[in-house]
Amino acid sequence: GIPTPAFTRDKDRIGPPGSDAALTYPVLGRDKSHSAGSDIDLIMQERDIELSGQSHHYVQYEPVATEFRVQVFNGDVLKVHEKLLRTEADNDDPHIRNSENGWVFANPRSERPDTDIAIDAVDALDLEFGAVDLIRVEGTGEELVLEVNTAPTLDEANMERYGQAIQDYTGIVGVPGIDAMDFSDD
Repeated sequence: GIPTPAFTRDKDRIGPPGSDAALTYPVLGRDKSHSAGSDIDLIMQERDIELSGQSHHYVQYEPVATEFRVQVFNGDVLKVHEKLLRTEADNDDPHIRNSENGWVFANPRSERPDTDIAIDAVDALDLEFGAVDLIRVEGTGEELVLEVNTAPTLDEANMERYGQAIQDYTGIVGVPGIDAMDFSDD
């Protein structure tokens, strides 16, 4: 199987550390559909579950040493990014690593993850492509898949990578309109 943090949809299966609950605090609550981690609720105790509203599912928080995004297309790795904290970030919350809290994807500075895990995650979902978020757990070094994004960000560099991969896969060279797209910021 694909290594993932423990998760549940049943908030009654969450309890304090030392209990026999399936998940123990801290836990992250997530909505069914989400973007850029804006939906994440940090749940440190029982009352936080009620305050956070209705999460679709809950994920066991694992202390993160490093987080990566692995771009996969048709069984090949197109690019690996590492999630890093911007130096000018106002909020360096280690529990919620999203752009709002100052975290950005950049070229890796750490040892690359086992990209076979990312390829297997995309394959297990019967997808041709996906952007796999995975973490390396602090202390153990275990690598876990957090999610597979089915609508990867297509900045200029990713557009070129995916475009080339699609051309190689289909054998179709030159997609009308793609070559004429303007990625400038003006």
